[in-house]
Amino acid sequence: MWTEPIVQLVKEHYIGVSVDARREISRQDPVGEVVRKTQCVTGTAAGQLSVITPSGKLIGHVPYTVPNEQLRIKVLQKYLAAFQAMPEEDRKPKQPLVGAPDPKRPLARPPEGTLIVATYNRRFMREPDGTLRYTEEKDYTEGEGKRECLRFREASKDFMWIPQAEWQAMIPANPHPGQEVPVPTSFTLRLFRYHLDPHRGLGEGLTYSRVATVDSGQLKLTVEDVTPSEVRLRLEGYAELVANHLLDIGKPGPTRPIRYEPAILGFITVDRAKKQITRFDMLALGDAENAPRGVLLGPYVLAVAFELVDKPTEADLVWPRGARDDLQRYLYPDSPPGASR
Repeated sequence: MWTEPIVQLVKEHYIGVSVDARREISRQDPVGEVVRKTQCVTGTAAGQLSVITPSGKLIGHVPYTVPNEQLRIKVLQKYLAAFQAMPEEDRKPKQPLVGAPDPKRPLARPPEGTLIVATYNRRFMREPDGTLRYTEEKDYTEGEGKRECLRFREASKDFMWIPQAEWQAMIPANPHPGQEVPVPTSFTLRLFRYHLDPHRGLGEGLTYSRVATVDSGQLKLTVEDVTPSEVRLRLEGYAELVANHLLDIGKPGPTRPIRYEPAILGFITVDRAKKQITRFDMLALGDAENAPRGVLLGPYVLAVAFELVDKPTEADLVWPRGARDDLQRYLYPDSPPGASR
């Protein structure tokens, strides 16, 4: 887990960069060259954490399996010392790592007007008296589960993109308290198929992308309050999601049901003068059963939190996992397969 001492060490001495291996490793530009040269990313769901110099030289990898905070700090301190011992020439950039992108692989950006929402998935265990606690090593299965439980128990981050026409449809023209506003079908499908997903933080699969429909739950959007400057809406509902997955991924054999049945509650605020959503907070919380990777078998509790990114930085423009394979299908899940918009 990235505790405060590690975070402080990284902030003081490192610059964090996130690279999508499957998208960037084949780039024919400086970014792709550094990725291939250092092998600083992998094509697996687990990814890889590496330390490289500005000149593109690999110093070392930080394995997820390091068992505790003290050892992780030692690894980072060791790599920092190795960097500081290098000649000054080796510590300077030798080529621009950003810029002159591959003309065949332009840097992807959200469509104009897209609302960007950060999402966070985290698993909990329920005590006999009903209270919740963070997962612990004892909750995970032998092998991968216990080996990587420090990573699995953290909150995993993703992003949700809401197209402009969709979020504008959630803003009533003549709002009044108690008014019900239709929830766009595309929003419901995207939420159910790509974001209420027990796989986030464990792997990169899409648990419900092929099975969830608008009948997999219910969403209701209601105007709560109206002032001269704002409209406040309440979004509430539930989902009942289930998909069958192999007990051993990639191997033939019996399946187990991956269930997630959350209650959903959210609040949206609209700036009436700008006709812009200024708040989008939502939480899905409920019982789940059988984590897809098989590292946390049996019942647990999954929370998925959603929060509007008000002023996106470069780090907030990362593609949602659900969009990586088929952007159009992700943005417009209510369109027929193969349709373009």
